Amino acid sequence: MALPTLKRQKLNHNNKVGFRDENTKADIKALPTETHQGQTNPTESQNKNGRLEADVESDSEEDDYSSKQGELPPGEVSKGCHTNDLPVHKKKHRLKKTATGVVYYGETFKSNIFKLQVDALIDDYRAKSGRKWGSVDKFLHSLKNVITQLPNREPLSVADAERSLIKSTKVAIPFPTPRPPPDARYKLEYKGPEAINVTGSYVLGTAERDSETFSIDLVVVMPSALFQEKDYMNYRFFHKRAYFLACIAAGIKISKDHTFELTFDYLNENRLHPIIKVKSSNDPSRKNGIGEAGIIINIIAAGPEGLFPSEKTLPNRNCIRPHNDNGGATSKTLVPTSFYNSSLRADTLVLTYLKLHHETARECDAYRDACILGRSWLKQRGLGSKISAGGFGNFEWSTLVALLLGRNGTETHIGDTILSPGYSSYQLFKGTLKFLASRDVYKNPYVFQTPDLRASKTAEAPIIFDGARGLNILFKMTQWSYNLLQHEAQITMAMLGESSFDQFRPTFLLKNNQTLLRFDVCLRIPIGCLFDYSGDKPPDSAPSVIYQKLYSTLERGLGDRVKIIHISPPPAQEWRLGAFSASNGHQYATIGLVVDPAQVARLVDHGPSAEDHKSAASFRQFWGEKAELRRFKDGSILESLVWTIKDDKSSVIEQIIAYILLRHFGENVVKQVKYLTPSARDLFRSDILGTTPFQPIMVAFSTLEKHIRSLENLPLRIRQVLAVSPSLRYTSTEVPTFGPGNPMAQPADVVIQFEGSGRWPDDLIAIQRTKIAFLVKLAELLEQSVEGISVRVGLENVSSDYINQSFLDVIYAGGAAFRLRIYHDREQMLLERLLGDKFVDAGSKSEAALALLRYKKDFLRTPSLSQSLQTLCTRHPMLSPTVRLVKRWFARHLLEPHFAPDVIELFVARTFLQPYPWRAPSSIVTGFLRTLFFLARWDWRSEPWIVDFGDDMKPDNVATIMTRFEAWRKVDPAMNRMVLFVASNFDLDGSTYTNHCQPTKVVASRMTALARAADEAFNSCAEDFDLGTLFASSLGDYDFVLELNPKFTKLDRVKHKRTGQSQYKNLQSMPSDENIVNLAHDPIDAFVRELQEIYGHAIVFFWDLGFQGIIAGLWNPSAGARQWKVKLDYSTKPLQLKSNGDESAHVDINKEAILNEIARLGGEMVQSVTTKDA
Repeated sequence: MALPTLKRQKLNHNNKVGFRDENTKADIKALPTETHQGQTNPTESQNKNGRLEADVESDSEEDDYSSKQGELPPGEVSKGCHTNDLPVHKKKHRLKKTATGVVYYGETFKSNIFKLQVDALIDDYRAKSGRKWGSVDKFLHSLKNVITQLPNREPLSVADAERSLIKSTKVAIPFPTPRPPPDARYKLEYKGPEAINVTGSYVLGTAERDSETFSIDLVVVMPSALFQEKDYMNYRFFHKRAYFLACIAAGIKISKDHTFELTFDYLNENRLHPIIKVKSSNDPSRKNGIGEAGIIINIIAAGPEGLFPSEKTLPNRNCIRPHNDNGGATSKTLVPTSFYNSSLRADTLVLTYLKLHHETARECDAYRDACILGRSWLKQRGLGSKISAGGFGNFEWSTLVALLLGRNGTETHIGDTILSPGYSSYQLFKGTLKFLASRDVYKNPYVFQTPDLRASKTAEAPIIFDGARGLNILFKMTQWSYNLLQHEAQITMAMLGESSFDQFRPTFLLKNNQTLLRFDVCLRIPIGCLFDYSGDKPPDSAPSVIYQKLYSTLERGLGDRVKIIHISPPPAQEWRLGAFSASNGHQYATIGLVVDPAQVARLVDHGPSAEDHKSAASFRQFWGEKAELRRFKDGSILESLVWTIKDDKSSVIEQIIAYILLRHFGENVVKQVKYLTPSARDLFRSDILGTTPFQPIMVAFSTLEKHIRSLENLPLRIRQVLAVSPSLRYTSTEVPTFGPGNPMAQPADVVIQFEGSGRWPDDLIAIQRTKIAFLVKLAELLEQSVEGISVRVGLENVSSDYINQSFLDVIYAGGAAFRLRIYHDREQMLLERLLGDKFVDAGSKSEAALALLRYKKDFLRTPSLSQSLQTLCTRHPMLSPTVRLVKRWFARHLLEPHFAPDVIELFVARTFLQPYPWRAPSSIVTGFLRTLFFLARWDWRSEPWIVDFGDDMKPDNVATIMTRFEAWRKVDPAMNRMVLFVASNFDLDGSTYTNHCQPTKVVASRMTALARAADEAFNSCAEDFDLGTLFASSLGDYDFVLELNPKFTKLDRVKHKRTGQSQYKNLQSMPSDENIVNLAHDPIDAFVRELQEIYGHAIVFFWDLGFQGIIAGLWNPSAGARQWKVKLDYSTKPLQLKSNGDESAHVDINKEAILNEIARLGGEMVQSVTTKDA
């Protein structure tokens, strides 16, 4: 299903703003828009210890006294001092309570609205107490009673213990892999728990209220008497833990007090930590006592605190000894078992961390709210504590914040911590993100209170080590999952650093974990074939071994072509109590790549020098026969790799992946690789993407500029030659094709400006005549100076005295064609003077206003936009093909003629310039899908579309745009004149390309509906998504469809031009008179424009400027039955008399007659007419 749109609704009765979270589909509490008087926004600073600090705002009487007298009271500090410079007892007196109970000192919010949005989000996420939670509490107490009343079980051997449980209760013991040997010397037994406690976000008060499912962790602490001193070795603790858990499951299963749905699962998908899941029953006849559907109780068996010495389970120690080890192995020869050690350590620290979180919440009032902000941020990015979700979730976030606040188990001093207890929730959130974004703890482990810890060079996970408790809190993470976490943190920090735009929605509300939107290349590999190649399935103590090899291989093979490589293992499945483990079935590992667009298509890779024998040997060993020794132009002899795309339909990156997987994982793996990212190669006729296909027309434009500037005997010198055509800014749907005797079908628009002169007339009509004279002179000089050139002066807009009336077509012998218009800067002043003249009639003023709008569009805004897009396409190689693909999407859905090409280009430009919550797209498909993603969520009725070119738009500019947008909506609430408001640095008015109802509300709504349908399609079919389906438009929604003769389409005319070339080479080099006459002539477009003039009030037409040859239409509902009158604008037919005897003449639109008229006007162009009722 498509994600619901994030709506912002203005409630006039109480002036509040409401928001909707895409993930939870729940309205966030409405919040007042009024700002507090006197609130300050002190700027964030950083002291010499690297701590985030903020200025402090105080409400104390002493501070008021000091501000009034202009001096400081004895023993106090000024408001400009940082919180960390204050004594602790002073800080507590400088708290500022808000209505929600949140404590704020010196806020670093960009605006008061942002602060209110954060407060509303926190209030919405916080779980409320009530009947729902009261019933859950009762159930937890009853479940605790069931567990505490379970009888003890005598010690049994492993085989006897398994046999006893299966026979008596049909419950299997969820042993981890490897299972205990049958001849194990230790025995398994069950004794009553030492303690039973509820832990997690439910107790902390940071649980999400509106989640579809709500999990509560119930921790059962195993007694110390069950364990021996060496039970931390060789899975013995986990085997005993599994038996203890199975006994609890068996006891609950046979209990008569409650009937539930009981299953086994893994805690955060850690196969060393099986748990019992107690779910609400779907059977209404079963009274389960939970009270609400969607409630899940996780029963977790935990070891008592201090069960094993912390030094035995450090990440650099080995706790799994080989079976044949007779004492000869040493710590130097044994590989550290960090995942195993941390899993064991975490099992004994569950209640310890619960205590840590509660103590931190007591010392820092904003801690709970910072955890809620972190929960929201992680959730929208698909990050969580589960291994398949990256291994960093709510627990890791809460613990990291507590550690950064100095809760290390030892006494800390002001200045020794990264975060301060005096920070607000937003400051804590931002400070934690900054810590994650700026530190690579995989290469440089971060250690709290244990400076002597040394990580292994082959560390399995990044390390943030809590020395006071002896646990690496990131032990479930991998190198690639931490890279993704850091990547997301860096994006968010950059996003929150922008001062011009409100980034609350992309930070906390916008769901951005869709695979096709996050990664440029996505593929999946069946994990079964990976295990088949590597041999036995890896043990549960090292779940990421095979993925680590895959990651290392891809990282080395792809090199600087990729920025991010992420591997998502399949999620673990729960299983019934009678089974020994979950059934994996057909599971896949998903690989996502974020590529570097500047390097991804490189055809030659340079390896080490031949003189570096060691590196060269390693290079050849990795690449095999693909590696070859080459001498390059600079004289260097290097190992190298050469790739090609001419004879292979695969891209370079796909060829590399296929080769390295074949060499290092086998042919079976390569055959089963499936790419999830659809290819855009079939949608473009050329394999060469980027700006390269436009080089011929750009070279021709440079030649034109050179020829114009070199002309002599011009009345005035040329000041500027500006490109304004989409083909000259790399954004035209089709790349201009031309050759000798085959000129361009559509000339490229160019604006020229002469130097200023006082001899220009001051009359608008005279200026138009002067322009014609200049163009005639320019044509004569070009014909005289350039051989083989064809020129002609044309007229346009002849019905208006104020709009530009002339142009000059220049056609080179090589086929390049340009249309020149003259820009004169005095026209704007004269038009504005005419509009301000009180004695000018209304008709002339209306014409002058239209002329001024056209003048600004053609001679001011479009040249500036073209120049910016030229630069942007060079900086972002994927922008040009993405714009072309989006335009093709609009064309396939018959929408393109309703939008100025500049508007569609601005849609895509925003995806690259303001890409949050992602970075700028690095592939065509990603850019295309993200553009549709943003369009699907754009509420154009209440929000403008703003594009910031160059990151230099100031808050004042944004405020100006918002003011003008609101003014338009007040003046034109029905949106009869302007529907879309699209603004940029060059167009603060926002109406240059969308004024005069271009597009209409019907077309804009159609665009939004299609974008939402596309968004739903690639979200629901991510694994088997076909990009071509987004370009298949259904014609069933239209009232009638005209199918045109193919020979009038652009495709047929292109074929005709190619086959109709002369057989003589000298004649091919000359453009024919027919080609010159038909320059810029499109019969289909001309036909539809005429239909719009005649029937535009009764029909909304949809057509394609390209190759489909289809014109569709919708009847205007307002042109229905009405009372007859003289001179109606359309054909009508009489209706039957009303039954009450009313003989007043009533008529209805005669649709059949109008369609017949349209077919007659079209002549042989119209091949058939199909109506919806036919």
